[in-house]
Order: sequence, then C-alpha cells, then structure tokens
Amino acid sequence: MTKAGFYFIGFGIGSIILNAIGYEFTILMWLGEGHGVRLAIAAIGVAMIIIDQTRIKEEEYPEEENQ
Repeated sequence: MTKAGFYFIGFGIGSIILNAIGYEFTILMWLGEGHGVRLAIAAIGVAMIIIDQTRIKEEEYPEEENQ
C-alpha cells in the first residue's frame, strides 16, 4: 500500500506542476483547472502511507496481552 501511496502523491503533485506549465497527465485530464482534487489525491497518498506504516509497526511490535 505504501507503493500505491507514493504513486498517488506523484500523480497529485505532478498534476499540479504539469497543469501550471500547460500539460496534464492523460488519466487526470478530467480534473480541469482546479487544484483541490489534485491536492486531495496527494493527501490520500499520504494517508495510505501513514496507515500502512502504522500497520507494519503493529505487526512488528504487537501489544503484549495482560496475563
């Protein structure tokens, strides 16, 4: 899920940069001129990475059960 998160961040930030110079990713052409959806795509990517890292940490250090 971390890899997908980095792709989302790349597409979101890359789309903002490309839109500023007059280009666009083909898959994101439907977005138009606004930056809100582009930032949301990048934010979803960040959330995916944080969730995945939290899940990995919990797998490495499971909480000890009280006996």
